[in-house]
Amino acid sequence: MRVRAPRHDEAEAVLAVIVARDTADIGRPDYLLQDVLEDWRAPGHDIERDVFVAVDDGAQIVGWADVDPRGARVAVHPDHERRGAGTLLRGAVEARMRELGCALRQEVIPANAGAVEHLRAAGYERTLVYQRMRVALHGVPAPPDTPWRRFDLGTEAPAVHALIDTAFREIDGSSPLPYDVWLAEVATRSEPAFCLAIDGRERLAAAAVGERREDGVGYVARLAVAAGERGRGHGRALLLALLDAFRGAGLTAAELGVAGTNAPATRLYESIGMALDFRSEVWELTAPRDDGGLR
Repeated sequence: MRVRAPRHDEAEAVLAVIVARDTADIGRPDYLLQDVLEDWRAPGHDIERDVFVAVDDGAQIVGWADVDPRGARVAVHPDHERRGAGTLLRGAVEARMRELGCALRQEVIPANAGAVEHLRAAGYERTLVYQRMRVALHGVPAPPDTPWRRFDLGTEAPAVHALIDTAFREIDGSSPLPYDVWLAEVATRSEPAFCLAIDGRERLAAAAVGERREDGVGYVARLAVAAGERGRGHGRALLLALLDAFRGAGLTAAELGVAGTNAPATRLYESIGMALDFRSEVWELTAPRDDGGLR
């Protein structure tokens, strides 16, 4: 077993590992070939240094890992657990996160008991629970008569990022993206119809960014309201406006992720019909140990 960077022509083999892991953990795939390729092409993301695959003695890809400023994602094919792939990938992503100066974080689905035990044994502790929520768009109400508008990424990106970054730093365990990484992600994954804002008296009051996913799904990538503008219904209005934009683009469902500690946001999403799809957890290295088990 060894770890190396993937080749560009191995994207489908990497996806096969991720899909097998998702299917085992949540009952269906949650990652697409589009996602793999967009991650690899993202400005500032270096496939040679930020992406890893575990390869067995027969040269088969049996594990995958990816690092960005928010932390690491690691997947080992369910048929190849407890053979050392997870340990090798964990070592690779930890070394890369130290190079980047990032906190040593890894996201895991709690149904993957082997991964949870592996991280716990290696000195990681759970720091955050995320909830993936979903709704069918046909049942979502129309947005209220609020003066929301599309924002122009070319001229308003700094103001939008500042609003989102400030709001997300208030959430325990959140890892806001640096401006250049955020800008590249929005430019690559979003589109003008899904970049919305509400103006305040002196500056932006709220902003939302959505993405078009495969299978008719729109993803609410970011939704934030400035501290001084909360309690005025801006979050609900902008959320409904974005979901209406998804619906107008022919999408049929919407998804988003929310921190389990963010009760006000969760209540907002539930109020427009969103329901829990699955949970994921963020684990952070606090006390390194040498006796982490193989997986």
